[in-house]
Amino acid sequence: AKLIAVCIPSLGTTTMPWVAHAMNLTGPMTGSRALVLTIGHEVGMARQQLVDAVLEMKPRPEYMLFYGDDMLPPVAGLMTLFETMRMREAKAVAGLYYMKMFPPANTIAWRLDTPGALQPGKDFNLGDVIEVDGTGRDFVRFRTDALAAMSPLRFRTVLEFRKDRGIFMETEDSFFWSRWRETHGHGPLLDTRVRVGHYSHIDGGVY
Repeated sequence: AKLIAVCIPSLGTTTMPWVAHAMNLTGPMTGSRALVLTIGHEVGMARQQLVDAVLEMKPRPEYMLFYGDDMLPPVAGLMTLFETMRMREAKAVAGLYYMKMFPPANTIAWRLDTPGALQPGKDFNLGDVIEVDGTGRDFVRFRTDALAAMSPLRFRTVLEFRKDRGIFMETEDSFFWSRWRETHGHGPLLDTRVRVGHYSHIDGGVY
């Protein structure tokens, strides 16, 4: 069976709602899974370690899923990403989720030619599968051969002073997708049918 590596970068703050959703997450009937974890690392470093570990596995899994420890995906979320990847021959497909704010207003997905976060009803309709330039990294499925084709430094959280522009900040997801587009010439697909809850262990809200 074609193996998928489920990669979870965690700070050790998982909750029972997360456990319940993780246990109920279904996948393709003919597939098997390998679980790969990091605990307590800065997110850019954690994601780099996870991808390096998966690419070194023998045999190497054909697919990899980043799965955040505060994500509450629908039961069929993983299967839906797999079907979209297969039907569209895509290298990366992400689910849709929002920033932790009430009311949930800002999707964590963007296009470089569109100011701000993409908005349903304006930039897309819920249920669409669209190409974007970047997304959050907490429910994204990849083909591992596409990850292997990139330069070795795939993730980095940047906060530094640059003479030409002063303080420069770039999150690990923006850093990654920039290098992904340099390699593959386009961004990932966003499958807005896969609506993923973003759980806050502080207030119990799902955004």
